[in-house]
Amino acid sequence: MLKANFLQDISEGLWVLMGLIFFSAWGFGLILAIRQLFKGQLLDWFRMWKVGTQLGPIDVFPPVTPKMQREAKLFTAALLALACAAAIASLLR
Repeated sequence: MLKANFLQDISEGLWVLMGLIFFSAWGFGLILAIRQLFKGQLLDWFRMWKVGTQLGPIDVFPPVTPKMQREAKLFTAALLALACAAAIASLLR
């Protein structure tokens, strides 16, 4: 069987990276929820959902705007950079 220890190291680095991304996103959501709770806006999402269901779907043209495409490219590049950083850090370890 082919043994590639560097692949195992990269895999562990990516797991750590995914864990950091998950916990940072979860913490950021918790901070936003606490902030909205103090401002009295925590249950405002229900009012917005109710209005959205009464109005029905909104036709947006084009469905994907150029700004959305730029954001998608930016996030893809950022995640790729983080993955490469994890791979390099695991190889240097």
